[in-house]
Amino acid sequence: MFSSREKLARAAEHLDALHAETQGWNDDDPFEITRESNADDTEHIWGVHYRTQPDLLRWGILLGDALHNLRGALDHAVYALAVANCGRNPPNDEGKLAFPIVSEAGRWDGSKWRIESLSQPAQTAIERLQPYNRLKPGKWFMPLWWLSRLHDIDKHRLLHVATFQSQPEELVIDAAPGSYVAEWNIGTHVDGPPLLRLTFTTPHPNVYVDLKAVGGVILAIEGEHPVRPFSIYWITKHIQREVEIACRYLAWHLPDPLPVVVGRPALRIEELAPGAEPPAS
Repeated sequence: MFSSREKLARAAEHLDALHAETQGWNDDDPFEITRESNADDTEHIWGVHYRTQPDLLRWGILLGDALHNLRGALDHAVYALAVANCGRNPPNDEGKLAFPIVSEAGRWDGSKWRIESLSQPAQTAIERLQPYNRLKPGKWFMPLWWLSRLHDIDKHRLLHVATFQSQPEELVIDAAPGSYVAEWNIGTHVDGPPLLRLTFTTPHPNVYVDLKAVGGVILAIEGEHPVRPFSIYWITKHIQREVEIACRYLAWHLPDPLPVVVGRPALRIEELAPGAEPPAS
């Protein structure tokens, strides 16, 4: 499991750099809000302009590198389990070995060919780690499924890292209710997009608006459901934690097991022992 530890450590380096850079940009007051009005003062638009451009290309590459190492940590754990079971390195089936990830129990049997050379306890442990077994009641986010999905996307194109103005934190409009329509842009932004549009039924040249926008760096996934932006920090921390748990849990199916630890205290033996359920993420 040494190589799994190294993969996890490398992923942590990429994520630390990603989080530091994105948070540093966000803390540096990177954008300003401007206002434009039409000729008859019935429409007023507030837009976002960057004082400091976000380095979205670099952040997308850092994210992809981290996901590659997290996915690799799981596959390296499976390889180590195969070697332990057959006593050969490389195993005869090294070409097909991989940590299967499926979102539904009905798909598990069709994915087990990847780990059929592992011991039965190891196969059972991997099945327990599947997203459909790890999903908490009332929750929708399955870290390992999203790791698999995002890693597959990154094989062919950069992940869509963007800046996002989530919602108005404060918004006061000095006008009679019903005299205007307010439209707030909750989408991802490039430099200069409209943030707030006010349309009045009659000219309103001196309308006063007090607004404060909350911005951040997010991961936008086109075509995924539910359709929502993901905080870069939130999604990567959940995925990283789940992979660490999985690797530590699987380590107990090796001779003389040692917990895989990257910047975290080791879990108690009873939480990781073969046959026990993996701890909550």
